[in-house]
Amino acid sequence: MNIRPSDIVLEIGSGDNPHPRADVLVDKYMQGDSERGGQIIIDRSLVVADLENLPFRDHAFDYIICRHVVEHLENPEKGIKEMMRVAKRGYIESPSLAGEIIFGWSFHRWVLSVENGKLIFTPKKWSNPLGGLFHDLLKTDFIFKLFFKRHRARFYTVLEWENEISFEIKTDSFVDFQEEMDSSYKLRQKYEKNHKTSTDIIRKKEEIKRVIKKTTSAKHKIKKSLNEILMCPICRNIVLDANGNQCICKQCGYKIEAYQI
Repeated sequence: MNIRPSDIVLEIGSGDNPHPRADVLVDKYMQGDSERGGQIIIDRSLVVADLENLPFRDHAFDYIICRHVVEHLENPEKGIKEMMRVAKRGYIESPSLAGEIIFGWSFHRWVLSVENGKLIFTPKKWSNPLGGLFHDLLKTDFIFKLFFKRHRARFYTVLEWENEISFEIKTDSFVDFQEEMDSSYKLRQKYEKNHKTSTDIIRKKEEIKRVIKKTTSAKHKIKKSLNEILMCPICRNIVLDANGNQCICKQCGYKIEAYQI
C-alpha cells in the first residue's frame, strides 16, 4: 500500500484485525461475528457506519483501506462512490474467483476481479458445499497453511487506486461452473508465470508488516477530532453535537455512534 507517513488513514470493516496503519476505523456491526474472524477490536477511534453511507466530510482522509467488505455490498456502486468521496487514494481487497471456488463464503454477494485496471463485480449465485472443509484445514493443517501462505496472491483480488475507481457491475453471473473453472485455470497460469515475482512481493509485505507492528502505538492519533471530520450521512449537515459516544446532527437528529480514542 502506498501510504505516506503524513497520511490520515481510514479503514472500512476493520473487524477483529485492524490494519496497523489505520488511524480511524469503521465497522457496521459492533456485535455478531458471523461474517468476520473474531470479536471486534477497538484500539483506536472507531465510527459505527455503513460503507454505502459514510458519515465523513468530502476528502476527510488521504487514504482508505477496504479489505473484505465490497463483496458483501447490496449496492456496490454507492459504496465505491462513497470511498472516492471521502478519500483521495485507497486499497481494496476481496476474495478472487479462485478464493470463492475453494472457500465458498455463503454470505458473499459478489465475485471480484480486476481487468485492465477496472474493478469488476460479478453476481455470485453459487456456493461451494466443501468450503467449510477448507476453512477448517486452514486452521488445523500446517501443510495447508503453508500452501495457502505461499499461494495467497492467487486467492485475492486487489486494487490500489488514486482519485478515481474504475468499476463495472455485471448483472449476469457466470454462464456455468465450467466457465468458472476455465477462469480459475487462466488465473493459475497467469500466477505461475509470475510466481517468483508474486512470492517476492508477499515476502516483502510480510517484512514491512513486522516493521510497522513495532512502531504502531504512536500512529493512531489524528490531528483532528472525529467531530471535525464527521458529517451526517442523511442530510449532509456538518454541525454535530457530541454526547458521550454519540454525535447528533443538529439539523435532522441523526445519531452517529463514535468512539474517540
